[in-house]
Amino acid sequence: MINHVADIDRNRASIRPGRDRTSFGGRIVFEPEYFEVFPGVSITTPVGLGYVFAGDSLINGAQNEQTGDVEVGVRVQYRQSWSGEISYTNYFGAPDRQFLTHRDFISISIRRTF
Repeated sequence: MINHVADIDRNRASIRPGRDRTSFGGRIVFEPEYFEVFPGVSITTPVGLGYVFAGDSLINGAQNEQTGDVEVGVRVQYRQSWSGEISYTNYFGAPDRQFLTHRDFISISIRRTF
C-alpha cells in the first residue's frame, strides 16, 4: 500500500507535525487449506503479516514506519455451509511509534450459508 497526499488545500494547521506525505507498506497472507480432513470438514490456517516500510502516514495515524501486525488463525468449514474461525492479531513496533501495541486481540466468528 502506498499512501500519498498530493496537496493540502484547507485546514493545514490540523495536520500533526512530523507526518510524511508518502508512506509505503505491505501485507502478505498465506492460507494453506486442507480439504476433507474429516468427512465434510476442511481446515484453513491463515497467517498474515503487515508492515510499514517507510514513512509515517498522513492519512492513517496508526501506519507508522517500522510497525506492523501479525495475524494467525484457524478456519473450519463443514459441508460448505457452516464455517467457524478463531484468529489472534498481534501488533508490533516501538511503543512510541505503534499506538496499537497494547491492543492485541482474539476474534471468533461462526457463519452459516444456505
